[in-house]
Amino acid sequence: SYVHKELKKTGVTEKLLWEEYCARCRKDGLTPCSYITFAKNYKKFTADKNYTSHIEHKPGLEVEVDWSGPAMGYTEPDTGERVTAYLFVATMPYSQMCYVEATAGMDEKAWLSCHVNMFQFFGGTPVKIVCDNLKTGVTTHPKRGEIVLNEAYLSLGEYYSVAIMPTGVKKPKQKASVEGSVGKIATAVIAKLRNESFTSLAALNAGIREAVKEFNDRPFQKRPGSRRSIFEAEEKPYLRALPIIPYEVCEWSYGHKVGSNSHIWWNKGQYSVPCRYIGCALGVEACRQTYRVLYIRMPDLMRNFENQSDNLRELTKYRKRIGNYQILILDEWLNYKLSEKDAKNLYELFEQRSGNNSTIFVGQYPVDEWHGRLGGGTQADSIMDRIIHNAYEIPASETNLRKLYDSRKLKKLVDEIEA
Repeated sequence: SYVHKELKKTGVTEKLLWEEYCARCRKDGLTPCSYITFAKNYKKFTADKNYTSHIEHKPGLEVEVDWSGPAMGYTEPDTGERVTAYLFVATMPYSQMCYVEATAGMDEKAWLSCHVNMFQFFGGTPVKIVCDNLKTGVTTHPKRGEIVLNEAYLSLGEYYSVAIMPTGVKKPKQKASVEGSVGKIATAVIAKLRNESFTSLAALNAGIREAVKEFNDRPFQKRPGSRRSIFEAEEKPYLRALPIIPYEVCEWSYGHKVGSNSHIWWNKGQYSVPCRYIGCALGVEACRQTYRVLYIRMPDLMRNFENQSDNLRELTKYRKRIGNYQILILDEWLNYKLSEKDAKNLYELFEQRSGNNSTIFVGQYPVDEWHGRLGGGTQADSIMDRIIHNAYEIPASETNLRKLYDSRKLKKLVDEIEA
């Protein structure tokens, strides 16, 4: 039973288990049996227990994803227009547990959002995702050489620590589980709901969830249990825990200019930016729920380091979290001289960020004074070495833009009163 249980785990083979068995026997001064005898005994065990000795899929190893060929739709109540909805299908090959979601399109945003919702549905992440060579996920898949993934799809995989493995070109059998599930979903979902009327995408997805639940709960004909029971008992324990915060599907917008009113235009709207950044060209990360820009004052960063100083593990986690931001804006940079402990924390932070992410320093002191304000010595040398190379310096004008902007508002108010 130990051998049968271990064979379900990723990368475990009969040969590996036999080698471990031999090592234990030699340690105990016993003579191990041959590999052929070991394999025959396991085969006899599975026959006696009515098990299958051929385990095609490992539990929790992979999920196969694809778009369904057959589509569904709903009717707009105001116009009576029939809107097509496309089905995203995912299958865990070991348990055959399925996830289905309807989307308004098959673009990159829909593809990534379906993955996020899929992971929430399964309650964890497998080791790898097996997908088709669709343009929203794979940039190039040459016969020889490295596969190039879409940047956004790669980012999602890195966030969930999941390997993305596209199948070979025109080789659907490499994801046979989801290909088979598409046909079953056509009956279990599309045909089952063919006489139902839906007036929105949300209502359609609610109907799909009910049909998929019934499909996953239905007992197998040639196998004990159902998709859900096998998934919950044998596969879900092998899934890895989800991040606390789900991945946010983002859209990048570049080349925006900050106007004299301290705002940028994006998507037919204006968004405020601190006055100190007037004249800078910004790349704005526009997220579905909010617009993320990590801005932190130097005193607040040092205070956070100090609060974590008694717990090395928490301090390391905090530094790593700050270090992982693609753009970090440090305001009030070196407005006061740093202690040796502060300088050490900064060194660890910039050691992580150097060559990986970008940092914007906003301060009142010229670069040639930074070394002294970092405390001098080798620690300051190390920090400067990691932040001044491949950097651009943008000298600020002597004009106080906040004062100028406030005076303009005051003048406008006086003109309105006098009018």
